[in-house]
Formats: sequence, structure tokens, C-alpha cells
Amino acid sequence: MQPKPDTLLAERSILVVDDERFTRALGGRLLGYLGAKGVHQAENGADALWMLEGGRMEFDAVIADLNMPRINGLEMLKAIRSGANGCRRDLPVIMLTGHSDMELVSRAMALDINGFIVKPVSQGALASRLARVFGEEIRTIRSGTEYAKVDVRLGFGEPPAERAGSPEKAGLPTRPLPVPPEAPDAGMVRRALADVPPGSVPAQDVIIPSGLVIVGKGTLMSKRLIQRLKDLADLSIVLEHVWIRE
Repeated sequence: MQPKPDTLLAERSILVVDDERFTRALGGRLLGYLGAKGVHQAENGADALWMLEGGRMEFDAVIADLNMPRINGLEMLKAIRSGANGCRRDLPVIMLTGHSDMELVSRAMALDINGFIVKPVSQGALASRLARVFGEEIRTIRSGTEYAKVDVRLGFGEPPAERAGSPEKAGLPTRPLPVPPEAPDAGMVRRALADVPPGSVPAQDVIIPSGLVIVGKGTLMSKRLIQRLKDLADLSIVLEHVWIRE
């Protein structure tokens, strides 16, 4: 059952991070309607990290823009996941984006983002994402060294070959789309994403339409990871099926 707007975020405190005043104000109004106990704002990732460092201020979730000055959304997320200056590493982070940039989405996934919301923000999308995030049972966080490998520099407005965000510069693997197995007894089965059970292991890399690997072969697919893959549909990135090993 969908929680009532005035009870969805009862006792929850949310930090909204965006360099656009209108977006911050809109997010604050929507969160207030949804019943948030407290709503705080920051103009960029640097200000947000100052609030988060060492538990200076405690929040239940962060909603942040992707493209911001000083410290962008990915840099902020990387700092959180790495536990920089005492940040809470498992803090839920939802990314706001007006860009359907495949490579940046891949990097957010590599940093264990909790969800995406496409701008302009709607009340329905906000309520749905937050309800899902707070409904998750366990948030598994990997070692800081794994997060340190993710290139979080943006490069909006630059030619593709010069972008700091190109797959080659980011160290993200790219390859041709996989060839389906020829024999049915190859130990692989093609499953619709909606039918992939938690605990499955991909028999091939999971690749988004741009050719970028978003989940590597052999990765244990948790319930949370499967849901993140489903959420990509909101960014017009549709994964119809996954080859898994039985």
C-alpha cells in the first residue's frame, strides 16, 4: 500500500543539493507535502559534504543534482561512499539529472547510487524513489578502494573524444554487444529483467545500448542491484533481458 503523503517521510530528514535555487525550493516544498520531518538545502557538493562530515548534521537521505560547480554530484557521492572525513558511507543518495548520459549513469551505478530522478522533479517520482530507498532491508557498501577507482570528473560541453567522462578515460570497459550462446546446454539462460531472481549471476556482461558494461559477468545480483537496473527505464535506458547462469 502506498503511504499517505503526510506520513511517507515522518521522522525523516532530507538534504537537497542543487545549484539551482528553483529546484531546491521545489524539492523542499514537495518533501514538506510528503511529510518530511526536516528539509535542508545546499548549493553544491562542497557545502553538502561540509554538512555531512563527521556527522556534523545527520540526514536519512540526500537528493543531489548531477552537474554542479565546485564539487559535482558524482564527486560528492564518491566522497560519501569512501567515508571521506567521517561521512556516513551507507547514506542513501538519489541523483537528479536532466541528462541521459549513459557513461555518467554507469559511474553512478559503480558508486552504488540508490536511485535516479529525472528533472523536473515530480511528486510521484520523488515519493516512489524515497519509499523504495527506505524500504530496502540492507545497504551493502563495498571497500573504499573499489570506489576510489571510479572517475567522477564530468565533461559537459566538450567534444566526445576530449571529455573527461569518456569510457576510455574513466577506465570503464566497452565492447561489442554480446553474442547469444549457440547451444541451449551452454549453462546460460536468457531472462527478462523482471524475471531475474536475486542471487543470480550474469553469464555475460550486462551492457546498455551504448555498448557500455554496467554490470560485469559473474557479479552477484542482489535485489537492490536488480531494482537499480529497472530504474534505468526512467532515463530511457531499457534493459530487456539478461543472460544468467543456471
